[in-house]
Amino acid sequence: DAYRTGERVPADAHTAAHYYALGLNNSESTECYDPLLQMYQEGLLYDRAVMDEIWAGLRYWRGRDHQLATRLAEDWLNGKTAEDGTVLVQQDRKAACELMETFCDMHRHLHQEQDVFFLNWLGWFYSGNAPEAVQQDYPKALGYYIESAEQGNGYAMAMAGVFYQNGRGVPADHMTARAWYKRAIAA
Repeated sequence: DAYRTGERVPADAHTAAHYYALGLNNSESTECYDPLLQMYQEGLLYDRAVMDEIWAGLRYWRGRDHQLATRLAEDWLNGKTAEDGTVLVQQDRKAACELMETFCDMHRHLHQEQDVFFLNWLGWFYSGNAPEAVQQDYPKALGYYIESAEQGNGYAMAMAGVFYQNGRGVPADHMTARAWYKRAIAA
């Protein structure tokens, strides 16, 4: 906290972020997570090296809050620009995809519910929409959409229908496609 508040040492957001990120390792406590989230929301941590360090810490954090990972993913996915046009975060879809995939794998391993935002984006990535990030892999894309659909996400249900209707990653099956479309409408 000393580096964040400037108590007894000069205030330095990057050094504070470094120690908070280290503190995320093997912890469920929000003692390190909450200040990182607040500092990120305040725009103090847009340096790529700091973002990478935060992500490295999040890989080991056992907490259930996804806000910081979602913010990092969104900023890498779309890039972030200040009102004056200054680029704060360079768009990096490959980093966004890796973050989302690792986060989903981690939560799957811990038997925790997946983040449908991440699952749907991963389905989009593996559908061939971002060749700079990952190679097209229809079966993998469908798997992410089905995981999201199983959590009640209507968009993912409709996308599973599209995959079955068009034979993407699975043999074309209009009955299964129809079933997914019906579930999507009911969702």
